[in-house]
Amino acid sequence: MISRIDNIDFEPVFINDEGEIIVDVEFVAPDLGLTPEEFMEEMEAGRVYQVAEKGIDDDEGRMRLTFRHRAKETRFVIDENGQIVADA
Repeated sequence: MISRIDNIDFEPVFINDEGEIIVDVEFVAPDLGLTPEEFMEEMEAGRVYQVAEKGIDDDEGRMRLTFRHRAKETRFVIDENGQIVADA
């Protein structure tokens, strides 16, 4: 099975100097059935939720990022550099 992360040709996640995780809307929006513009509108209206969970034990240094909109959800795991290492 081919993962969706195998088909991207850009870096969708960036961690800035303050440690904030910035995710490219073009990567997340389609998985939620939204255009990037709709995603931003729904996020501003509080209808897109995001959760970042820090890994422990064997997953130390990783984070699972989850985005939800209505009944749809997308998840992926990043390492400490912001590289996507797995679909979750």
